[in-house]
Parts: sequence; structure tokens; C-alpha cells
Amino acid sequence: MASKIRNYYKRKAGKEADPEYEFGETAFTHTLPFLGSLTPGQGLQSLENNLYRAPIYKHEPNRTDYLLIRTKQGFFIRRCPTLFLVGQECPLYEVPSPNSKRATVFVRDFLLAYIYRLFWASDQTPRRLKMEDIKAAFPHYAESSVRKRLKQCSDFKRLGQGPDQNYWVGGLLLDYFDD
Repeated sequence: MASKIRNYYKRKAGKEADPEYEFGETAFTHTLPFLGSLTPGQGLQSLENNLYRAPIYKHEPNRTDYLLIRTKQGFFIRRCPTLFLVGQECPLYEVPSPNSKRATVFVRDFLLAYIYRLFWASDQTPRRLKMEDIKAAFPHYAESSVRKRLKQCSDFKRLGQGPDQNYWVGGLLLDYFDD
């Protein structure tokens, strides 16, 4: 996920030159998307992405400040030409708490969508898949819950002897969209 710097600026009355910022893009505003307000001629920089928006403040780093990067190949050291302090984050997207109703519904719908994608990716006729394919993608999910979702959109078929011959075959909904 990429973040960008946006510079909010409230213009003064009359003609004036646009403010120059070293980083980011300028957005002229009457109301600030944070708590508080801007006076005419004042600006505020922020860091924004799809999940949050936060005010940032530029600082001059000390000459002794460096960035240490560790990779599998070794360590690298880089200068820090600019340093920003990030203020309080304002969330833009609600992230449900674990085991809440919204989180449970999301995981249920995500599992069902994943099952449909597996059926569509199947090149066999009739479209089919194995329980192990789903369990590999959702190892933390109970097998009974996966089976419950599979019953909504498919039928269990035994196509021969042995555990490798048991498949879930796509139901009527897949046949309807197949035409």
C-alpha cells in the first residue's frame, strides 16, 4: 500500500502565490479533514493512504542520524536527508475487531468467494474441487465450517474408491453461469 504526502493549504483573501512545499501535492481547502482549523495563509502536511490520514511535521535530522537497512545479503547504511514526525492517525476504513460479527461475516463471505473462484479455475467437467485445496488456503478455519460453505454451492460426490476420489462438484449456480 502506497502512501502520499498531501499539503492542505487555506488561501488568504486576494491574490497570492501558491505555497511551495518540498514534498507532496498541494490541496486547497476551506475545511481541514482533521480536528482543528487552518487560518488563512496556513498549511498542514499529511500522510494519506486508503486506511488512514495523519498530519506530519518536518524535522531536521541530526548529522549523526542514519538509516540502517538489514537484508539477507547484509547491512546497508544510508543518510536521512529528511525526517517527518507523524501525528495521530485518523482512520478512513473500519477494521473489525477479531471474533466480532462483522469479522465473522467477512471471513465467511471471503471463504465462499474463494470457493467459487476455485470452481471457476477447475478445468474438469463437471467443475470440481477437493476439500484439501480449501484447507491449504484457510488452515485456521474449522473443516466443519468449510463443509458448511461447500454445501451452499456444491454437492459431495464419491467418484471411486479411496480418499483421492472424493470431490465437491459445482451446483446449479455454476451451471447457470457456464452457458
